[in-house]
Amino acid sequence: MKILHVNYHQTQGGASVAVNRLVKALNSNNVESELLVNEKKVNDIYVTPQFKNLFSLYFHKIKKIFSIYLKKLLGANDIYKDSISIFPSKLHNTINNSKADIINLHWICNEMISLKEINKINKPIVWTLLDMWPFAGSTHYTENDFYKFHNKKFDEKKIFNIENWVLNRKKKYFSNDIVVICVSKWLERLVKQSYIFKDNKIFTVPLAIDANEWKSIGKISARKIINFNEDKKYFLFSAFNGIGDKRKGFDLLLEAVSKIDLNIKDFEIVILGNTEGLEEIKNKYEYNFRTFDKKKPINNYDLIKTIYSACDILIMPSRLECLGQVPLEAGGCSLPCVSFKDTGVEDIINHKEDGYLAEYLNTDDLANGINLLCNETINNKMSKNIRNKIAQEFSYEKISKKYKDIYKTLT
Repeated sequence: MKILHVNYHQTQGGASVAVNRLVKALNSNNVESELLVNEKKVNDIYVTPQFKNLFSLYFHKIKKIFSIYLKKLLGANDIYKDSISIFPSKLHNTINNSKADIINLHWICNEMISLKEINKINKPIVWTLLDMWPFAGSTHYTENDFYKFHNKKFDEKKIFNIENWVLNRKKKYFSNDIVVICVSKWLERLVKQSYIFKDNKIFTVPLAIDANEWKSIGKISARKIINFNEDKKYFLFSAFNGIGDKRKGFDLLLEAVSKIDLNIKDFEIVILGNTEGLEEIKNKYEYNFRTFDKKKPINNYDLIKTIYSACDILIMPSRLECLGQVPLEAGGCSLPCVSFKDTGVEDIINHKEDGYLAEYLNTDDLANGINLLCNETINNKMSKNIRNKIAQEFSYEKISKKYKDIYKTLT
């Protein structure tokens, strides 16, 4: 049984991290897997690029530029992040001519393959959903429930609705034979209500992580390495797009921290990711901030593990979150998390056992969670519990077995 995984990026973003870990997990458990990416950045025997020469790669980049202008013309809310997948790439020919028995799609936007071409793939398809895009319109996350219906407008004020247009194109080209894998029960609930996939087979399998790699180096050692004060509390916020990504809820973190019991001199907020706009925030809040680069150092795992090990609490106040690599990595490094209910993080945290789940978007309750985990005894207990859970429930062996069982139903 050979599996071909398809993902746009090899190394950039959470989707690439997730798919690389899954490919390693499957290969280590006798499920032959290969990863097809748009452009190969790092040498890896399991990875092959979509484009074999510079001409085809440049031509693809030109299509991406045309796509941006088209999205602007059609009224997309975010012309750089929304995806319409309209231009042909002939990737379906590469897929159909491969030796793979099953095709596992992941994050395939940026004009990697058109919606129409997905319909031309003649092999069984499994699609691992890492955000809402596969069953929504052009957006990757939405609080609007238009994706549940065939004719409900995303925006009544617009004559032409790009979200509805893309949604209906997906309904036209996506087969009911596509097997959908959700990375959390939260995402599964949405998918089962969706106009696109409600009649498909739907499974939930969380992300995989190597707990032998992701483990604490010890708080004392970590704090010496990155010059953290032994007597302070350190609250971590981590997001690739940084503090400006509204979905990740940095504004909610700031509001919650203003309500905690701790004196402002006794803690620092650590930001891992893009910090654009932080100077303006500093003018409003008198918090002490510690920042690490403008972009999350994706490939510097030693630094990331050191940061996780040195901090006391991961604060993850996402408004929408499918599951998240960060709480898995942090939990592997014995860093407990405070987050919201009604997001995918619920699949990682047991409330008050190995973390804290505040009422959705309730910053008072988020502050309660931070206060609770500032208690050293409780924090130590939760640190051990979350470490044990990550090692047991999200291991390569356990997750790869779940995928293997699903693949077997298609062969």
